[in-house]
Amino acid sequence: MDRRCVHSAGGPVETIDAEDGRKPHELDAKGRATGARAASWTESYAYDSGGRLVSSRQEQGDSSEGTV
Repeated sequence: MDRRCVHSAGGPVETIDAEDGRKPHELDAKGRATGARAASWTESYAYDSGGRLVSSRQEQGDSSEGTV
């Protein structure tokens, strides 16, 4: 899979995927990425009260989950 993220000063704003093209990130009120979706994959992210990334989830065909 060939995928990369485009960042601004505030963080990631979109993912560019070779199969699905450009997909904007969903952002919370603080400008943090909370997810991105395409036809063949989904990603979601969660943060603790201090703003630290505490979990991420990527799904593509099979479900896979990770914790940072």
